[in-house]
Amino acid sequence: MNRGLNKQKIFFSEELKKKYINLLSEKCGKYGIRIFTYCIMDNHFHIALENSSGNLSGFMKSLNGHYGQYYRYVTNSKGYVFEDRFKSTLIQDEKYLITLIMYILLNPVRSGSVINPFDYKWSSGRKYFRFAREQFIDKELIERTFNSQNNFISALIENKENTLNEEILGYDRVFGDTNFMSNMKKFWSKSPGMMTERIEFKEMLITKIISDFEGENNTKISDIDILEMPGKKLRDKLLILLRDSEYLSYKDIKQIDAFKRMKIETLRTIYYRKKTLD
Repeated sequence: MNRGLNKQKIFFSEELKKKYINLLSEKCGKYGIRIFTYCIMDNHFHIALENSSGNLSGFMKSLNGHYGQYYRYVTNSKGYVFEDRFKSTLIQDEKYLITLIMYILLNPVRSGSVINPFDYKWSSGRKYFRFAREQFIDKELIERTFNSQNNFISALIENKENTLNEEILGYDRVFGDTNFMSNMKKFWSKSPGMMTERIEFKEMLITKIISDFEGENNTKISDIDILEMPGKKLRDKLLILLRDSEYLSYKDIKQIDAFKRMKIETLRTIYYRKKTLD
């Protein structure tokens, strides 16, 4: 979430709210971010998302930066638009994510803007259980959990007074059970800073790419003989897959055993040669 500088109303018109939602749709596709829900209020926004690409900072920088430019143009103003770096909450699992989604959709009710959350135009509440033009919303979790819109409405009503029991750690927050929060505190003490961004998303991405690659080629990376031409071709094929993810640098790739002995310049040369030939 983030809010306007000095809590000013930076989404004060329908035009501005529409612009932010359009940018959200554009940027989540570009940066590979999975969006579960959103709510745009007059002076702040909430988004529930999965950092599926490991590039949350890049996504938020582009989203808010682009909107800031538009806002300054429309209002003929200068300077900062948003209060600070976005604030994020690390969610334990689907159970807590669902609670968070409902909390976000109930924002307009808590503020007194509407009585029924589905009457609020500037959230994703209306998008579940029906065909919606905004196809960037991932509706599967909510629709699988509640089965019908009526069930979802009932759950929202039941949770109207609920608050989030978040634990604040530095710039970020965590939301989960006691054990989860305790483990995150231990992690925080060892690695202070922007906790959410320090979780090893790149390692997760690398592991998935390698696992898929091994399955498709019916071989283990550790068994590839890079001294033989077939082995070199497989290694180069893996390099292309890793680099084309857009979120891994040559430095990241060099940490993988198959590439550790190679210079970054060599990796770059192989990649561009193979891409040119393809």
